[in-house]
Amino acid sequence: FIKYRIMNKSGLVWDSTYISMPSDPDIGDASDDALGCDSTRSLSYSYNFDNSDPDYGANPPAVGTRVLQSPLFFTGSNNDTAKLPYDTLIGYKPTNMSGFNRFFNGGNACNGDPDEAPRAYEFMRGKDGCGNTIINWVTNQPTTFRYSGNACFKTGWYDSTAGGKRGIMNMGPVTMNPGDTQIIVLSYMITRDGGNNNLN
Repeated sequence: FIKYRIMNKSGLVWDSTYISMPSDPDIGDASDDALGCDSTRSLSYSYNFDNSDPDYGANPPAVGTRVLQSPLFFTGSNNDTAKLPYDTLIGYKPTNMSGFNRFFNGGNACNGDPDEAPRAYEFMRGKDGCGNTIINWVTNQPTTFRYSGNACFKTGWYDSTAGGKRGIMNMGPVTMNPGDTQIIVLSYMITRDGGNNNLN
């Protein structure tokens, strides 16, 4: 478990702020990984594409990151409440995980490592590095959650190719005024199935 405290110590309003957690887990051999997310659980994960890995052998593990506490945004509605460990804030809601995306090692301007701030921000907003909307290949609908299907049962939109991929879990947008603080709590997990299966 890791807690991040993010403070706006400047004199400027941070408008449309996203807080993102990039990951490059490299499960054994980095060239045969796959990614996915569970938007209902605010969970992203990486797993070995097949059931064999040069480093782990059969039954390679999977790693996951789950948002336990996300940034809060102001709704102004008395019907909205955000539960914190010691307080209940009226008029606020958590963003939870607002999107999950991926980029490639050595990809092109739209899907490669975001080595420029504008491209990184597009990934954080749940678009590709060129600002194009992501389309779910199964539903043909726009989404900010790439690979949100069920990878274990191969249903919905799941990662269908192996490769050297990096994931990015996003939370936002929020506005942070000077002096504001946001607290993020994440759980980092690793698991290995006892039944010799890379997907379970």
